[in-house]
Amino acid sequence: MSRIMALAGVIVLVAGLSNTVFPQNIYTWTDAHGTRRFSSEPPPDGIKKFTVTDEIESDPAAMKKARQEYDKMIRQVQAENRDRARKEAEQNAKDSEIEKKKQVAEQRQRILAEQNRLQREMDAITQRGLSTTFGPGQKAAMIEEIKKKKDLLEKDPNAYFSR
Repeated sequence: MSRIMALAGVIVLVAGLSNTVFPQNIYTWTDAHGTRRFSSEPPPDGIKKFTVTDEIESDPAAMKKARQEYDKMIRQVQAENRDRARKEAEQNAKDSEIEKKKQVAEQRQRILAEQNRLQREMDAITQRGLSTTFGPGQKAAMIEEIKKKKDLLEKDPNAYFSR
């Protein structure tokens, strides 16, 4: 935008300092990226929609009119830039919200899957029969360990998964 303003400013300044007719037209168009362009040269091939501001004379009335047109053009470009920035910010916020919801849903799925896995592990230990190598104390300790894991998973899933 600063290049556009600088170019338009130079055009108006040169026209204002000259006592002769400024024999060039100003071409205005929007490029493929949505950037408003101004030039004394016609737009590149392929640009079908553009406007041409006729010669700018150096007489005071013409300069006043040119300045008004320039100010109007600058306000329009600034408004378009603000609108584009607002729309981009809104889209970025929407994208961010969608990504956050996606991450939350993935985290919930991960927690649910881990809760189910721990429950299956606890059920397997509970149903396991006692033997000379697997006594009641060992069974109780393993169940208690799984309960601690389930509690941590419920209280702080991030800590659970980062361990």
